[in-house]
Amino acid sequence: TTATNVTTNANLTGPITSVGNATSVGAQTGTGNTFVMNTSPTLVTPNIGVATGTSLSASGTLTGQTLVSTVATGTAPFTVSSTTPVANLSIGGNAATATSATTAGSVTTNANLTGPITSVGNATSVAAQTGTGSTFVMNTSPTLVTPVLGVAAATSINRVAITQPATGSTLTIADGQTLTVSTGGTLSGNNTGDQIATGVAYTPTGAIAAVNVQTAINELDTEKAPLASPTFTGVVTMPSPFTLGATSVTSTGAQLNFLNAATGTTGTTSTNLVYSTSPTLVTPTLGAAAATSINSVALTNPGGLATLTLANGSTLATSGAFSTTLTATGATNVTLPTTGTLIAGLTGSEVIDFNDTPANSSTDVVLATAFTGAAIGDAVALGVDPASMPADGTFMAWVSAANTVTIRFANNNGAARNPASGTFTVKIIK
Repeated sequence: TTATNVTTNANLTGPITSVGNATSVGAQTGTGNTFVMNTSPTLVTPNIGVATGTSLSASGTLTGQTLVSTVATGTAPFTVSSTTPVANLSIGGNAATATSATTAGSVTTNANLTGPITSVGNATSVAAQTGTGSTFVMNTSPTLVTPVLGVAAATSINRVAITQPATGSTLTIADGQTLTVSTGGTLSGNNTGDQIATGVAYTPTGAIAAVNVQTAINELDTEKAPLASPTFTGVVTMPSPFTLGATSVTSTGAQLNFLNAATGTTGTTSTNLVYSTSPTLVTPTLGAAAATSINSVALTNPGGLATLTLANGSTLATSGAFSTTLTATGATNVTLPTTGTLIAGLTGSEVIDFNDTPANSSTDVVLATAFTGAAIGDAVALGVDPASMPADGTFMAWVSAANTVTIRFANNNGAARNPASGTFTVKIIK
């Protein structure tokens, strides 16, 4: 086919032109062969000029001096996200957010701070710091908890005025001690060891001529002689022991109170006071004492006066669990034998009627009364009723067996005799 047989289109005009079948773009940027017709095209280094958009995402280098956003105030206009340090980033106007895909160390920060507050990277610190708190002392009247003031300068502490010396001085108070100046008092020093006391409240009256403390103490020390009649007020605490005159007193307060309550004394040599309800007394003189028993021997108060008298060196003793009763109807003296013992119960009486007794013979009667303790050989005293006593007969009694007494009537007449019935009384002397 010859060229004259080929039909060609007319040449195109406009943004896209052609000469024959060859087309070209009248104004072209780049060398690609794809027209920008997509809604989300990929452009390589485009010059977008004064572009308008809702968001801008760049994966390479974004150059330019100014990025302007017209979003509402309070809304972040754009976000800068980078995996490499962002140098010379300046953001003005509304707030923006800068993020990094790596650690904070890859974010370019301000240069390190110097001065009282220093920084390394984004971490700050105080060049000279005391304590671990988080509050700086910036107030003129701060509240500090147990601070160490060191060589501090102050005009007052707790309203106590402190005058700064010319060079230096020391105030020392021993641990646990208190320094107190009474109302109206003034204490000043002259660096000689003596302290001058002026205007001291409650100054005692007296003839103390000293004007400084040490001299006054020395003066009092020489004038503190004991008063002849001291007067104490309030509660007085006495040491134990204390000296009263030349005597060391070790008595307790309770003992002194007992002495104070005493209204008299007995004797002149006793060293013991009777405090106990059951004291042990050695050879006391009881006087007209009242007692219910002595050494477990019951004493009955006669109601009036009675006397028990024992001769010096004598003993009044009883034996056995028996009662001994001495009954007197008048002022009668009883004389006891020098030997033997009176035993209660060895006295008895019986009415006896002897049978007719032949001449020159005798009749024996064994008493029914038991004389407990009587033994053969004991002396027996016999009392005979006068009505039973014949003119020429006799009676006798003896201990015929243990605890047994027999009475015999002896008829001394040549004819039989029958004594009249009567009461016979027997007493046995041991």
